[in-house]
Amino acid sequence: IINALDKAGNFLTNVDDSRLSKLYSKSEYFVSASKYEGFGIGGVECMHYNCKAILNSIPTYKEFVKKGSGQIVNFDGKDAPLELTKAIKGKYGLAKAKKYADTFLWKEKINEFVKLYNSL
Repeated sequence: IINALDKAGNFLTNVDDSRLSKLYSKSEYFVSASKYEGFGIGGVECMHYNCKAILNSIPTYKEFVKKGSGQIVNFDGKDAPLELTKAIKGKYGLAKAKKYADTFLWKEKINEFVKLYNSL
């Protein structure tokens, strides 16, 4: 998470949920150069908190950007610094991203399971 209040950015590990939500809430961008994500929870979490997602060019993140919002950057490419600069200046549909991210809330998933159970 790059904290909007700390222009240098921070690399954090083992952050509890309470602190994580505070960090997302204070951040403008979420940048992930991950080469593999099974689900990519960070991408969804950042969208829920209205962070601008800048995500690596991998299938999971491409789907998030397609259904939510964000910018895709090929962090393995030689033009990654230029792509990142463009992504920072890019357009973001934060309302669409939040709506997409909120489909993953526990409340929403429980409602889906209840509907499925009642249909049996």
